[in-house]
Amino acid sequence: MFKLSPLEAKAADLALASAVGEHGVIGWFSVEDLLHLGDGDAVAEWPSRMRGIKLEQTDPSKRPEMALTRFNGGPCVTFDSTSQGMLALHTGGVPSDKVSAIAVFYSDTSSGESCVAEYTGNVYNNRGFRLILKDGERRVALGADSGRSFVQGGDDVSEIKTIIAMRGDRSTSPDTLNMWDQQGLVTPTSSFFTDGSGDHESAYLYVGNRGNTGSLQLNGGIKELIVLAGYVDDNDMRLLLNLVAKKHSIPYFDVAPVASGGGGGGGVTYNFDDVHNTTVTDSEGTLYDDGGPDGNYSSNEYWVTIDAPVGQQVELTFVSFEMGNPGNWYERLRVWDNNASSGTILAEFSGSMSAGNATAPTSGQTLTSTNGHVFIRQDSSTNDLRAGFEITWRFV
Repeated sequence: MFKLSPLEAKAADLALASAVGEHGVIGWFSVEDLLHLGDGDAVAEWPSRMRGIKLEQTDPSKRPEMALTRFNGGPCVTFDSTSQGMLALHTGGVPSDKVSAIAVFYSDTSSGESCVAEYTGNVYNNRGFRLILKDGERRVALGADSGRSFVQGGDDVSEIKTIIAMRGDRSTSPDTLNMWDQQGLVTPTSSFFTDGSGDHESAYLYVGNRGNTGSLQLNGGIKELIVLAGYVDDNDMRLLLNLVAKKHSIPYFDVAPVASGGGGGGGVTYNFDDVHNTTVTDSEGTLYDDGGPDGNYSSNEYWVTIDAPVGQQVELTFVSFEMGNPGNWYERLRVWDNNASSGTILAEFSGSMSAGNATAPTSGQTLTSTNGHVFIRQDSSTNDLRAGFEITWRFV
């Protein structure tokens, strides 16, 4: 886990402030503005960095607490679903059908539902948005209770310090809604979209709880929450997410373009479990199995899409490859010439590169997409776990 120096953290915070300020801010709540509180102190109010508004809780029995070392060794506001329930903000409303939000948080539970943040439209139809966890998985929701769109990712993020972000637009039919994390746009494992109607105007922002009902309480902590009145475009969202992730020492995908070199291998480096069920858009990098460069892979399944810009292709190069049980379906790695596990398979590998198994790739073997993306999947369900693989990619 990387850690910024105080000067680097300050620079990241200033860069984030500049980027946030370019959008219509509803509220920006950063734990750095609560550092006058001690460990375990109740949080009665949380001021926004912009617009001069604040979250508050007038009932002492429902106030969350300050924790100085719970988030990667640093501070966060902690919520306990049995006592400290929520913070609420009354504002003049969101004058837009479009909204974007980013939250840095963790949860201590992997079952049921808990609310990180919710903006309700009004007491009659509850229009607005939600950032929630459903059985440990991130979900974003948009619209009214009677017709709510949602997008849910598949990774279990309980007890993981992570980011959830959303963009929603109720003016479209059906609603336009998607979810992001620090790695980019999240491919949903489940979703539902309704015909767009209504707006986000008026009412309340609830943090750590859904509404004022005591339901869907967060059992965990929040480090930062940014809510914007508008639909942030792709480039700006990616910039915001990377600035937020860097500031809070969360692994992230660098937005800076990386110059291509022969055979790839520069740029970012990921273990397969870091990017499972996501879409990678970095121009160059290295993918290891979930054991990393020095450990064996685990008995599990992982998949990822690598997506090149329009007009370019993805070139994979196999540096090393050591998997057990050569030729068995349950111990293999497949690459599709697609952004899903369908269509043309470019290759299916198993066995050992060093042993020269015919089912394994050769050292330096390359695969190149024909339609701008590849879908890579590893399947393993045995105890014969080996060193795994190293694959580099670049856009050509």
